[in-house]
Amino acid sequence: MAKIVVIGAGVAGLTTALQLLRKGHEVTIVSEFTPGDLSIGYTSPWAGANWLTFYDGGKLADYDAVSYPILRELARSSPEAGIRLINQRSHVLKRDLPKLEGAMSAICQRNPWFKNTVDSFEIIEDRSRIVHDDVAYLVEFASVCIHAGVYLNWLMSQCLSLGATVDKRRVNHIKDANLLHSSGSRPDVIVNCSGLFARFLGGVEDKKMYPIRGQVVLVRNSLPFMASFSSTPEKENEDEALYIMTRFDGTSIIGGCFQPNNWSSEPDPSLTHRILSRALDRFPELTKDGPLDIVRGCVGHRPGREGGPRVELEKIPGVGFVVHNYGAAGAGYQSSYGMADEAVSYVERALTRPNL
Repeated sequence: MAKIVVIGAGVAGLTTALQLLRKGHEVTIVSEFTPGDLSIGYTSPWAGANWLTFYDGGKLADYDAVSYPILRELARSSPEAGIRLINQRSHVLKRDLPKLEGAMSAICQRNPWFKNTVDSFEIIEDRSRIVHDDVAYLVEFASVCIHAGVYLNWLMSQCLSLGATVDKRRVNHIKDANLLHSSGSRPDVIVNCSGLFARFLGGVEDKKMYPIRGQVVLVRNSLPFMASFSSTPEKENEDEALYIMTRFDGTSIIGGCFQPNNWSSEPDPSLTHRILSRALDRFPELTKDGPLDIVRGCVGHRPGREGGPRVELEKIPGVGFVVHNYGAAGAGYQSSYGMADEAVSYVERALTRPNL
């Protein structure tokens, strides 16, 4: 089997490494950050995360479709992975009709691409089941909520159990990975899952990469479902959104925002106030067992990319075969297996066609 170096230990890197290991390859994971680290430079721990597609169809939707049944099955078979089976309830505001726009528009369609992909899909128009007068209808389906920290540790443990080695260091140039396989030999293929750092990684320097700042609040309060809205109540903050993700441990992530090209790493107190005010206004039952119990505010930089994620094979002079898998923006977890499987197919292509 082949010797592979995977750069990056976020959800993309670990999922890709795991799929490669399952095929019998010898994998070394090289990353400045690994599960347990809480640096702003390590995006994956700051995610919600859940399955809530952002796409209207096409290849990006296909990535999400591949991942959905895998994540659902993991929730059933591997509770230690930190994935909860829970329904997603999307609230479509009357004022956003007839034309839905913005980050949450894909999840609010009456006839979305995923209606036959997810379990228990339902459009709810019965007013007795809709709490808010300004909501036209609800889109509800069976989803998952992923505790990012727990899941990343689970992914790493799976990789290690299959023989992966980990080299915790920063890779400044893609060519450096040729010296980092644990065998001491040059790897057959390098897999670049460096996320937002692909913008700065020597030999790659993908200037299409940019941060999409997210800010959320972690609380010890919960709902019996996950919730989102087609837009914020006041409408003027177009880069903000209202969503609540309910995790297996009773904590919830309340968000949030989608702020492109914003590198700020500090929580904005005024945004925190708006996030919590919106959540309590819409869902006062969050405090039915006591006041809002805030753990902390969190900021993360989603790895946005102009033109969408990059999953492709490249032969770089002086380096060799490199498979890129990065730039999923806010879809890193829900697209993880679809993108990883495509990356693995490119690895196999490189191995079987060395003169490519």
